[in-house]
Amino acid sequence: MNGLELVRGLMDRGYSAHHAAALAGHMLQESGGNPTAVNKGENANGLLQWRLDRWDNLQNYAKGLGKSPYDADVQMDFLRREMSGPESRAGGAFMAAPDVDSASAALKGYIRFGDKSDETRLNNARGLFSQINSGPVGALASAPVTAAGPVKGGTEVAPVGALATSTPSPTSTPAPNGTSPEALMQLANKTMGQQPEFLEPMQLQMARPNVGQSSQIAAALAKAYGIGG
Repeated sequence: MNGLELVRGLMDRGYSAHHAAALAGHMLQESGGNPTAVNKGENANGLLQWRLDRWDNLQNYAKGLGKSPYDADVQMDFLRREMSGPESRAGGAFMAAPDVDSASAALKGYIRFGDKSDETRLNNARGLFSQINSGPVGALASAPVTAAGPVKGGTEVAPVGALATSTPSPTSTPAPNGTSPEALMQLANKTMGQQPEFLEPMQLQMARPNVGQSSQIAAALAKAYGIGG
């Protein structure tokens, strides 16, 4: 597993960003992020190279779940369980750490490593924490961007880009000053001779005016403007 995969797994288990980064930074140093890593010389195993009775406890925990002790999820679940159980003193000090530097330092009491890799572990943790803060992690990283449109409750989101150029409705045109049948007939005859403003050029070819068609258009205009019964 890479560093960010470890961070995601730990944050899914309730660790804060700086605690998850610190733990993942140490895991990279201990095992390279490999949950199946084994140091035969010390009989150390897993992401944090558990050994002796702690490795026995992890195996028993995995057996109770019917899973392998080399399962990364099992190991991260056990880690949380161990920090609140037999390793609660070291776990409490780690969880009380307010930032990534102090969290990384506090892990020495939990992992109990004997080499001089403190700086490497801290640099791992700082690098991961920086990546967390500079971009989305987990599901947020793949969240799709959707076009503007209706939202819950029926509210319409203002269109953007090409959606903003949609053809306006004829009812958005102001009603004519004259509302008599004669005025509407005059408007109908005028409309028959030209394309309405709300249509794009060449969108519609109008027929030559005649009385029947003018009457139909006059009726349609009256309905559009709410005139009449």
